[in-house]
Amino acid sequence: MKSIEKIDPLLLFRHRCVVFDFDGTLCDSAGDILATLYEVVRLHGIDPDGLNPARIGPPLPLMIRQVVGEQIDQAVIDSMVVEYRQIYEKSDFPASPLYPGATDLLRQLKSAGIRLAVATNKKERSTHHILEKKGLLSFFDEVLSSDRNEEKWDKERMLRYILDVTHTKPDECGFIGDTGGDVLAGKKVAVTTIGALYGYGTAKEVLESGPDYCCERLTDLLPAKR
Repeated sequence: MKSIEKIDPLLLFRHRCVVFDFDGTLCDSAGDILATLYEVVRLHGIDPDGLNPARIGPPLPLMIRQVVGEQIDQAVIDSMVVEYRQIYEKSDFPASPLYPGATDLLRQLKSAGIRLAVATNKKERSTHHILEKKGLLSFFDEVLSSDRNEEKWDKERMLRYILDVTHTKPDECGFIGDTGGDVLAGKKVAVTTIGALYGYGTAKEVLESGPDYCCERLTDLLPAKR
């Protein structure tokens, strides 16, 4: 694994295709996710004070379960999931800023002729909505979500699909994500993996998953201005 200090800012530009996770990688979306989650919890008469801390990144039903605990009936969890999505999809995402350098990096990669894609556990409708609101949708050739075509897609399946439709060999593709699960999915399909240490996964988790490279901030992947 390359040292964080010596990561080459031209790394992504040597690839034919670059895939990004979204939450915790391009966008610091925790504010709106948590606000929506706690709004839904209150609708069910549960005081969010004292609940388990939320971990951004896992699929929504698991995230809610981790927050409210095992004592809540599964039918209530299912109801919370539906209500969460109804509220979140109508949001203008005021508390979900892009990480510094996100737009600039995508613009430079696109200008260099590199194919760009998103692979996220977010649902398809929410993903397209927030990408459009943040002015990013036009950068991407493919946007893959966990419910593509109403089927269940994991990150490995998303990456294999992206490689196929973009006619890209694994060693020509880079994938940047902020969790150990992202890194492990990338390793399964043999793409270059970059662990984002600034996101929602812990640095320990990301490093132990064995990424090819790591970055402490998204701007580490931007070429220096001349």
